[in-house]
Amino acid sequence: MKTVVKSRAKPGRKRAVAKPSAPAEMLTTVRARFALEAARASNLLGGDKTHLLSARLNEGLVAAAKERTGISSDTQLVELALASLAVGDDFGEWLVTQGGRLKADFEIDL
Repeated sequence: MKTVVKSRAKPGRKRAVAKPSAPAEMLTTVRARFALEAARASNLLGGDKTHLLSARLNEGLVAAAKERTGISSDTQLVELALASLAVGDDFGEWLVTQGGRLKADFEIDL
């Protein structure tokens, strides 16, 4: 599966292409797509990009994140990370609140 991460790249510059390194990374690709689409739907990605963010990061951390997501652009990697935090994925919290919700006589047909 090959997903192109859209960007407003300057003419002549290559766009970052997401290439999951293994089938297990498909979940990462789906989560990334969800985060970006949810951020876009919430109008968090529209408009001018005027905020400049600078950070010193561990090279291994950045390389691992790029490998896992298939993103080669630092800007798009940070954008994905911020979108993931901004829109969140509350499944884990929801799952914890579901503990003990099945009826005592519940049976799974296998």
